[in-house]
Amino acid sequence: MFVYYYQSFQTDIWKVRERRRNLVICSCVTVALFLVYLYARESYLSKRLLLARSKNQQDFFSNELFDVNKVENDKDPFSHHDFLSRNLAHLVSFTKFASSPKKLQTNNTFSYSDSQLSGNFTYLLDDLIATVNVNNFFFYQWGCKEVKFAQIQDLLHETKHQSTYQAVYDGYKVAIEVVKVDVDELISAKCGSSDSDHTQQNLDRCFLMKYRRILQEAVMLNQFNHPAVARILGICVQRINPGDKLDNKIASSSGVVLIKEAGIPLNMEHMKMQSWEQRVKACYSLTSLTKFLSTLPLGSISLNNWDPENFILSSKTNDIKLNSFSRFPLVTEPSCVTASNCLVEETKCGIKCINGECKGFNEQKNLMIISRIYLLPLLQFGVPSQFTKGVTDLLRGLKKQKYTSAELLKELEKFLPKNEGVGKSFDGDLSKHEVSNNNPAVLSVKRLPDGSQVDSWEQHESRVSINEVNPGKIVAGDSQPIKDVDLAQKPKEDIPIEGFEKIENADFPGRYDYYCPYSKAEWGCVMSLQSPEEAVRHCLKDVKCKSFVTIPHLRKEGWIIAILKSDNSKPVDHAGTTVYVRPASDALPEPEKVTQKVVVNEKKEECLSDIEMTQYYVREAREAVLMKTCGWKGMKDKDWVNLVAESKIEDASTFKPARGKLANGGQMNIHVKQNGNVIPALFLAKRGPEEFDVSQLAVYQLDRMLGLYKTVPAIERMLSASELAEAGFPVDIGGNQFDKFRQLKLLDNSLRGVIVPTIPERVTTVHYISVPKLSGLTNAVTPFSKKQWDDMEYLLLGFLAAIPVPSKGHQSIQGHLMHIKTDDAFQNDNNDYLSYLYNCQFPEHVISTLRYASSNHCEVKDQFHTHLWSDESPMIGQLLDRNIARLLDLVDKCETKFGKQVVLYNSQNT
Repeated sequence: MFVYYYQSFQTDIWKVRERRRNLVICSCVTVALFLVYLYARESYLSKRLLLARSKNQQDFFSNELFDVNKVENDKDPFSHHDFLSRNLAHLVSFTKFASSPKKLQTNNTFSYSDSQLSGNFTYLLDDLIATVNVNNFFFYQWGCKEVKFAQIQDLLHETKHQSTYQAVYDGYKVAIEVVKVDVDELISAKCGSSDSDHTQQNLDRCFLMKYRRILQEAVMLNQFNHPAVARILGICVQRINPGDKLDNKIASSSGVVLIKEAGIPLNMEHMKMQSWEQRVKACYSLTSLTKFLSTLPLGSISLNNWDPENFILSSKTNDIKLNSFSRFPLVTEPSCVTASNCLVEETKCGIKCINGECKGFNEQKNLMIISRIYLLPLLQFGVPSQFTKGVTDLLRGLKKQKYTSAELLKELEKFLPKNEGVGKSFDGDLSKHEVSNNNPAVLSVKRLPDGSQVDSWEQHESRVSINEVNPGKIVAGDSQPIKDVDLAQKPKEDIPIEGFEKIENADFPGRYDYYCPYSKAEWGCVMSLQSPEEAVRHCLKDVKCKSFVTIPHLRKEGWIIAILKSDNSKPVDHAGTTVYVRPASDALPEPEKVTQKVVVNEKKEECLSDIEMTQYYVREAREAVLMKTCGWKGMKDKDWVNLVAESKIEDASTFKPARGKLANGGQMNIHVKQNGNVIPALFLAKRGPEEFDVSQLAVYQLDRMLGLYKTVPAIERMLSASELAEAGFPVDIGGNQFDKFRQLKLLDNSLRGVIVPTIPERVTTVHYISVPKLSGLTNAVTPFSKKQWDDMEYLLLGFLAAIPVPSKGHQSIQGHLMHIKTDDAFQNDNNDYLSYLYNCQFPEHVISTLRYASSNHCEVKDQFHTHLWSDESPMIGQLLDRNIARLLDLVDKCETKFGKQVVLYNSQNT
């Protein structure tokens, strides 16, 4: 028995020793592997350190170290600046390929369902945090420490996937971008629901899935090293655990935060108001970006992100910059068999099929998109006289898609001022910027975000922990001693203009706009004036006005464009514009003083607005008569504009194609719904050959400019792809059912057209017009009745707009002749109306408006506001100018023969 127990005891001792030996061996192997890992990482970082040390005195956001053109011969063309992409490739791979040009049109948006990650998620997240911390440390970028003490100010921009806030840290203004999460998709991925796995592994898996898109964006922006691409100033990756106590809602949803250079969302309406030089510079910058994308060693890239919502204007330089990605880029050219497979949006661009690839497809696609969205709208007006011929040839070439990006850059250079070009603010020499430039993208090389000065790579003022995973917080309203950017960076002064406060290089882009009766644009209260003093007087007379913004006039040297605003809080940086803030009510001048200012020697104001102001009561009365006649009593034009802009479009039905062979588009019956009210209307999207939506819109705008009120409202409206689908517009579903507006849709499948409300009152057809028809100038003027005056104004609009005389009778509402369908106007001269005009009786306010426009070099055609112009549009401006000249010549003859008092009747009596 003793021997048995002794042997058993010896066996147990042997097993214990065996376990200890195995444990020691495993420990040694683990330590050895860890040391190998550290050695490999240190070896890699040492190479980074050597490269960075050699460039210690240079700006890492612009020097040749990050210039892909300097490393074209390297085996790995991104070896010098892909630290993030190398280390995060297994998490944020974004390269997309297309097998044909048609597949390039697909919306390659990211979804959680295609991000099936695998492995040890806690390890992956720890490695991600370590990689980002190392990147921030060695490349002087900002991280969670700076985010924690940043002061969040305003929401600048919001899309489906992210929100961008203006923030301040240590007196420097930056943009902070955080993720907007699709809760439904996360729940479907078993994240965030009550029955989800709450282990650390699953929490980390959900974290990686939730923030994969924003990490992809960071990697892409880092690789696209170009002055027209917004710079990433830093990345913060932090775990946000359910039990953490957070100071604000922004931090609670911000496991990953991007810190970018500051800027304001791009607004195309404001861009059109910029000077000619600024617009050309923007076009040059975008074209340069297309060239850059076509020559990347990674491959030619089709960006798919050219919409204005993805761009900003840099707060410091006012340069246009790509800031975000609504869809990810497509890399490599599409495959092909013959050149016929290489059409860009069904257009031949001279692209050849070489070795089974459409060589140059992506470049031409990018050029086509920027031409349509930016170049054509920005370069077709306000051209200096010395550039008129060159710009005309350029626009013609753009429409024919005849340029490569390199050729287009050479053409645009002809219109730039000397020594002007893209990227001039990034010259690679930091020493030139140290004193005057406060851009964090420049100062971050020699000044750490916390204010520490760096003398060399060996003398860092702080250290980084590779395993640092503690959460940082974005603190709104933080009590840290942060400089007030508006006070520190924007010079303010009180001007002796009724106590208004002046803030230079500031604006309220896209905010506080409202409509006023004398506005040049429907989206806001916009005026052309000679001085800020005139804008002050307008603002003081308008109870809605709390401030106004001024921009240098495009065509009149010394004049300004003034935009009245309904609020004055939180202006943002915007080079080239000036804000004037109205004083508080108790600081306003006495009403008598304002009245004196208005009546004493008041100068002529904006094009047409001055003459329109003198006719205010005439126009107001006519507007009221028109609305009442049509069954819209109490409504005004501005009410229709607001209604169409803010309403929901529903119940699209009864498609009617545009008239003519190979017609483009058509019209549909729709319902305009707002606040429970449903108004029937027509939606027109027609591009010829016989009917045009732009003609309907132009007749309406001409009618209101002249104060005739002889046609129904016509308001331009953009319908997004989702609005079209919800309203029931035609779609391609196969068979004989297809999208009848497909050729007119934009890249994002949105559709721009004109909405015309349906008249509720009964419309009749009459064949008799009370105005006599003459074969030549009358021998004597017999005063007209009010009915004849009313008919004459209907005929006058028909003549100026070249509206075809209806063959089946004239449309009438309650005895008033009315032009309702005018989409066939402005196409051919129509002399049939002249026989009525020979009676030599004309409304005084209409002739006064036309003469005022002529004497003040204010062309009526330039007052049209629309985005509907196209190559196929009728030559509205030329025909209108000709008809106005013929009318004024006829009026002069009548006045010479009979006298002005006889020929021009008082419009207030009609």
